[in-house]
Amino acid sequence: MKQKLYYNSKLNSELTNRIFELIGNAKSYIKTANFFFQDSKLNDALLKAAERGVAIFVLSNLKGDEERGNKIDQKIDQKIDSETNPHIPLLHNLYRNGIHVHLNNDLHAKFLISDGEAGLIMSANYTANSLYGNPENGVDIVGTELKDLEYLFDVLFMNQEIVLSEDGNKYRYLSTSKAIESNIFKDIGKNSNLVFTAKSYKNNLRNCSYTSIYTTIAEIINSAKQYIVMVSWSYKSVCDLPLIKEAVSNAIKRGIDIKILYSDKMSPKNLATTERELSLLVGNGKFQSLCKKFHENHGKCVLSEHQGVIFSANIDGKNGLLSGFEIGCILTEEQRDQANNRINQIFKDGK
Repeated sequence: MKQKLYYNSKLNSELTNRIFELIGNAKSYIKTANFFFQDSKLNDALLKAAERGVAIFVLSNLKGDEERGNKIDQKIDQKIDSETNPHIPLLHNLYRNGIHVHLNNDLHAKFLISDGEAGLIMSANYTANSLYGNPENGVDIVGTELKDLEYLFDVLFMNQEIVLSEDGNKYRYLSTSKAIESNIFKDIGKNSNLVFTAKSYKNNLRNCSYTSIYTTIAEIINSAKQYIVMVSWSYKSVCDLPLIKEAVSNAIKRGIDIKILYSDKMSPKNLATTERELSLLVGNGKFQSLCKKFHENHGKCVLSEHQGVIFSANIDGKNGLLSGFEIGCILTEEQRDQANNRINQIFKDGK
């Protein structure tokens, strides 16, 4: 099977089409992890798959908030307003209809596995914006990468932090605190191109310290001879990532052509933070020439003329590269060229 790269934009929904294709073609089981479950069409597709006998396993995050770093954590058993947060009611609807739903406080990864034969890693949340508008990217996963991906899912699913429950009147949540063994993921990526973050300061991943997305990004920047393209939704606390800060600084000194793209679709506070951090990263005098707004972007990748990686994390020193659970994959040469061409096309067209 050829591993294709997919991009969503205002004009093209090829990534969304691939998501629905994998769900629609599943015969035995589906395993999917996503930060948000807010799109009713996606949930309907999962429910239809369950009706035809497909076993479905869902991993998500109760918080469901892209700007979670700006808010005080809420207790998991507090009342949820179903009209303002469709993520929670839709998860419960899946649960009521026989779908297995487990929750992990550190999860921000987005991926899908169908029958153990095909997989997809992506930047897209299961929201209307991600599935039908934002620039998003994703890549097919097969072979050893798929084997590693499914192992990661299974470990997190079996070591969940929260399970859903109901008492007939309101949503309830049952929490656990079992720490995952520190060496349980030690072989992931040894024989595959899969990269990931699995690290936490207080949750079930507190004994783990895996940050291969972070180190891979730094390696790509350090080895670039001609150009670097960095794409992320935000760059909050990017200067707290010493490997990337040093790599970018050295690339500037080497005269590498650098393009850093960030979204304009976030809160004013987060946008100001991203632009301030990028100014510090590249130097105030270079911000205007190296850093550009990428309209409504939510895709994530780093590319050079001979390497590339796609991932679910923001290039963020607070959440994603040094903590949390994120997933990514090193691209083939063909995928890297395709990613660079599509980014340039979407960026130029503005949609």
